[in-house]
Amino acid sequence: MHSNDADKSSSNSMIILRSKLEASGEKERLRKNLRAQLIKCGWRDDMKELAKDIIRSRGVTRATVDEIVSELLPRGRASVPPHVKNSLYQQVRTFAQQR
Repeated sequence: MHSNDADKSSSNSMIILRSKLEASGEKERLRKNLRAQLIKCGWRDDMKELAKDIIRSRGVTRATVDEIVSELLPRGRASVPPHVKNSLYQQVRTFAQQR
């Protein structure tokens, strides 16, 4: 299989997995679980403080939502604790194996 074929196959598998997660209601359950874990470990509070810092540094009237999101998003993704990422990955993997 050529790398392009493998990419297409992988992409199709992801589309199918997303569809099954959505149709089964598992996606919403995973989302709620992830949110609870992020709150429990303090990540959400950290992101709130970071957003406040961004607003303070730019000025309340000058900070746009797009600017705040563009600065917050990569930092937020990078700061998700490994145990939370691993837990989510394992839950998705288990779902995929059962289907």
